[in-house]
Amino acid sequence: MNFDKATHPNVGDSNLALLMYNMPRTKTQGIELLNRWQKEFSNDIKSYEKVKKMFVDNAGSFHNLIHDMNFPNVSLNAYLSDIVDRSFANLKNYQSTSESLKDLSEKFYKTSSLEMFEKSVQGSSDISEILGGAIARFARFDDPSKALFEALRSDNIKKGLKEFKIADVTKDMFNPDSKQFKDIDIYDFTHYLLMVNREPNENNPTLKRLIEAVKDMQKESEKGIKQKLETPSEWGHNYSEFKNDGLGAINKLLETKKGFVAGAFHKEGLGDIDLVWGNKDYGLEHILKRREDQALNNGISETEAKEYAMSVVKTIPEVIEKGVKVERNGRMAIEYQNIRVGLKDNWKGEKLPNHWVITGYEKRSENSESLYTSPLITKGETLPLNSNEPNLTTKN
Repeated sequence: MNFDKATHPNVGDSNLALLMYNMPRTKTQGIELLNRWQKEFSNDIKSYEKVKKMFVDNAGSFHNLIHDMNFPNVSLNAYLSDIVDRSFANLKNYQSTSESLKDLSEKFYKTSSLEMFEKSVQGSSDISEILGGAIARFARFDDPSKALFEALRSDNIKKGLKEFKIADVTKDMFNPDSKQFKDIDIYDFTHYLLMVNREPNENNPTLKRLIEAVKDMQKESEKGIKQKLETPSEWGHNYSEFKNDGLGAINKLLETKKGFVAGAFHKEGLGDIDLVWGNKDYGLEHILKRREDQALNNGISETEAKEYAMSVVKTIPEVIEKGVKVERNGRMAIEYQNIRVGLKDNWKGEKLPNHWVITGYEKRSENSESLYTSPLITKGETLPLNSNEPNLTTKN
């Protein structure tokens, strides 16, 4: 890991450094955030140290959860700065957990959903405040670090999600709204944290109202995402009859040379993956053109170059099915043997419901004689994701 020493000066403790590393770098955060709260707690340093220690001791727990592919949609790192900030604020402003829950419940249960989610930033801020309150509750325990550690363990999260009927290993065939563990988001995770470590059969109307508020936030957030951007209009028609039929989707787009197939593939831990015809810069057309040009530059005939480009495209279903996800420097791909399929999860900076295929190519070492002298799928050297392929973070 390369920690930014300019942003985090004099960070000697590895746990603190890990916590800082996992925080987003777009708002007030990190060492500056801790320094600010230390000043706020100048008359109660013990409380400040208790909250700080709880987070620092659990830096590894947060790191593991952020990278836990059992819960790929929680995206906890996007909220971590706010969670730390709101946890300090919660402990500063409320004498007890019940007082905090009552205030949060009254604030958010009564809020108009139309007003609450007019802006996505506001929705993010609201759930961060509740999540901060949920985690601040652990700071009031006898052993805050241990209590939070147990709550953040992957197995305990699964156990709680099942116990509180939030999600399960498999979907309930009689409940279309049921979720699998891999489908939970930040709202489900907040619901879990509000419920965990409570007395069995605890009857708490305030807590129930707050959980209802979280569910309402979740519904409005999902509605907002769908209304804002289901799929880019530039992609054209969705040939939905080829959903979950990767090879069929490829053949259809090769025939039409336009459009896309939503959910052409599915990958555990990533969800549905869209296949797009695109243009020379992205998608299936890009893969064909780029691979054909590469082959021609290596001196083979036009016919052989077209065959090679097509062979790369036809390996995509197998790569997605059997490959492993790799992510470096913000670029995501699936690799299988010597083929890499590049993915994106946004369009011009706007988050999409699914990942989609932006590119695909055969990996090769700089010293290899040719891309074309051996069978397409063979054991090959792994190149970094910043090789000479398109920048997967570029807005197309």
